[in-house]
Amino acid sequence: MSASMPPTRRFLAEVGEVAGEAASLDEVLRDLITQLAEANLVYVLVSGESTKALVDTTNRMVAHHPKVEDLHADLLSQVLSHVTSLSVERNLAVHTVWKRPGAGEIHHGVMSKRAPTKEQRSGYQRQVVRDTQDLLKLAHAMREIAKVIVLIAGEMPGQRPQLKPLTRPQWKLVHEEIDRRTAEVASSVVPASIDEN
Repeated sequence: MSASMPPTRRFLAEVGEVAGEAASLDEVLRDLITQLAEANLVYVLVSGESTKALVDTTNRMVAHHPKVEDLHADLLSQVLSHVTSLSVERNLAVHTVWKRPGAGEIHHGVMSKRAPTKEQRSGYQRQVVRDTQDLLKLAHAMREIAKVIVLIAGEMPGQRPQLKPLTRPQWKLVHEEIDRRTAEVASSVVPASIDEN
């Protein structure tokens, strides 16, 4: 591949779209987990988790949740298996070194991985061929499956989280703003000094 050309800007833009849709899908899963737990602080626990961890957590919560109907549990299980497959494709798109063998939209990619055991120290490489349309389809599939999860979540117990939990520095800013506005209102309602004469 030494004589190959760099990826097209369009192809790289689609890699970015895949990454963005994957992040949005993860957000939907975090919201669903928080909804099922019926506690906004659960969002903090699942923030930053991988898609695989989010899928596993969702499956465990649904399996043990007394208010989730079997129909919804089965449907969600099927949908989450597709999320897992899409996540593998997302990782491939985002973590692969892409090159073009020539002009056009066909891109060759090599994804290196470390070997899982000492016996396989040399590791391995996965080689793939993709074009811009493949990435467009992947981004579209992620967007559509997120919509399906939102629809299923609407039929499940609990309410979708309205606000993400604030961090301590964010709470400090909120309190400072409340204090500032309270002082502002108080100064406009109560005169600074009252003349008793």
